[in-house]
Amino acid sequence: MSEEEPRLITEVPAHIRNQSAPPPARRESAPTPGAEPDEQAGQAPLERTRVRVAGPSDDHDGWTVVAGAGQPSALRQPTGVTVPAVRCPAGHFTPPEQPTCRSCGAPVPPGQEPLRVPRPPLGSLLLADGQRVLLDRGAVLGRRPAPVPDGEPWPHLVELPADLTHLSRKHLLVELDGWHVVARDLGSSAGTTLRSPGRDPVRLRAHDPHVLEPGQSLDLAGDFPVTFVLATS
Repeated sequence: MSEEEPRLITEVPAHIRNQSAPPPARRESAPTPGAEPDEQAGQAPLERTRVRVAGPSDDHDGWTVVAGAGQPSALRQPTGVTVPAVRCPAGHFTPPEQPTCRSCGAPVPPGQEPLRVPRPPLGSLLLADGQRVLLDRGAVLGRRPAPVPDGEPWPHLVELPADLTHLSRKHLLVELDGWHVVARDLGSSAGTTLRSPGRDPVRLRAHDPHVLEPGQSLDLAGDFPVTFVLATS
């Protein structure tokens, strides 16, 4: 994988696979020269696939974690979030207030009593290079993404190219709220622009939530588009 390609990274400490609550905050100590990132932080090693990033960078420790067969089991598990839903004739779950199925567009039979079901993936984020990030949970995108305070503890972390220095370390947050996909610019220095077919572009205000519609794109810093699509593969 080249340095220019975005990488979906999944860093999950060992404790999260065995506990439902996050650990208490710990005071960081000074890094030990020559130690690897986990050892410097005084943390247990992570179960992860390690790939060396080519080339030096003052904004990256030289390692990244990629999703795939070696993905930690915590991110392969359901989030436990449930939503009210009804079924279309094809059996897809869809929001009770929608007259047509969000998956296939078929009319939803009226008069159904909504069920409480595990929330299905709400679509994908299509990245500039064709990769997809499955929206089975939220995501943080940036040159050095990390979970945000008061946000989802273990979102997908999507690392954007380190050489695009006008992108912020934590640039964009995508959250799932019920059946909605909500985007927030995280106070990035170069901003985020919402582009919708047939409408004028709109620059997002920092930290303001915006409910995304399928087909809308978020243009990070003016040159890295991320598109919300309903397809999950």
